[in-house]
Amino acid sequence: MTDRATKPTGIAWDQYRRWFIFGRVFRLSIQARLLTLATVGVLATTFGWWGLAKVFSGTDETPLQNLLKGYESCPWHGGTSYASLYYMIFERVPEPADIKSQEGPNMGAPVINPFVDPWARLSAPWRQLFAVSRTFTGAAFLLLCAIWAAAIWGLIGGAITRAVVVQLAREEAISLGSALRHASKRWKSYFAAPLFPLAAVAVVAIPAMLIGLLMKLSLLFGGILWPFVLLTGLIAAIMLVGLSVGWPLMHAAVSCEGSDSFDALSRSYSYVYQRPIHYLFYAVTATILGALGLSIVSLFADAVQTLAAWSASWGSGSELMLQALNKSAPHSGADAWGAWLIWFWAGVIDVIVLGFAFAFFWTASTAIYLLLRHDVDGAELDETFLEEGETFGLPPLATDAAGVPVVPPNEAASEVSVTPPPTE
Repeated sequence: MTDRATKPTGIAWDQYRRWFIFGRVFRLSIQARLLTLATVGVLATTFGWWGLAKVFSGTDETPLQNLLKGYESCPWHGGTSYASLYYMIFERVPEPADIKSQEGPNMGAPVINPFVDPWARLSAPWRQLFAVSRTFTGAAFLLLCAIWAAAIWGLIGGAITRAVVVQLAREEAISLGSALRHASKRWKSYFAAPLFPLAAVAVVAIPAMLIGLLMKLSLLFGGILWPFVLLTGLIAAIMLVGLSVGWPLMHAAVSCEGSDSFDALSRSYSYVYQRPIHYLFYAVTATILGALGLSIVSLFADAVQTLAAWSASWGSGSELMLQALNKSAPHSGADAWGAWLIWFWAGVIDVIVLGFAFAFFWTASTAIYLLLRHDVDGAELDETFLEEGETFGLPPLATDAAGVPVVPPNEAASEVSVTPPPTE
């Protein structure tokens, strides 16, 4: 009788790790503290862009005026919730105009996917900055919008990713204040990490710019030196492609490793270019799960607004309610203020839904970073940076006068000798 080596059976945890991580993303992203952080970030970004658009609105450049419309958009412009709902229910209120037809991030447009939309909206100023037809004034406006978004989400995105890292890696929940303190302490790293590749691209583009000046004398110079221009484009493309898909990983890297901008930059590029198929798989998974999560959140938000208007209509009457919900209806005096306040609260609901999208985006990006780090570096999920004095897990044990292990009170912990529990 011969012995045959049998392959051990059981749950291969490493194979199910990614599904376990992604299964928690939605639950984390709807937590009140993350929703609050993301909503504050959405409001700060929206009103910052709106203010910059107002500053640049005095120009006569038609292309810039069309560009500004996309940055003036907010959930209170052209409201979407009540009118769309009542159009479907009563078919009497006209649907709002399609505000997504404007150029720009359109923060007032409905969310299509909570993983793709935040990436597209936050990166819109950078992508539009590279348009060949962009004027100096338009480039200045877009640069300021991009810097504003990087500054806001350096703090908000850093706090969200830190809270998610701790929960995913350590199964512990940190307070909102602790997450914000961590992000503010390392705000420069969060803020600067995505900007370094752009500065490098600007430096690399200088030779091509000089060749462009020679082309004003004769296109022959451009034809002869065009291989150098293509080389500049190749280097810039490598930098920008890695940045365009990897910049969300930089925030997660700083939160997880406690590192600086250069380490976060190195890790994001390394993970993107060493495991592009893995990254694509994780991104597609997050996109699908995000669509399912958004459908739940949107359904709940629509139900809240519809049922609120439906219940109030039993007292006011359907005609008055429809008139209040229709922005094109004439209102005067106190009624105008009342209608405005109703639409204001409709916009608040839209902002919260948008906040969920951004919370999901940063949560999913953090989960993807942890999985890519495991794939490339072999690091375990529970390996994460701890702040000085920050501890997770079981509290340290001390011994009392009789030698019995006890948990010391916080104020007396420093006065008791800490020893490991006895082993049998």
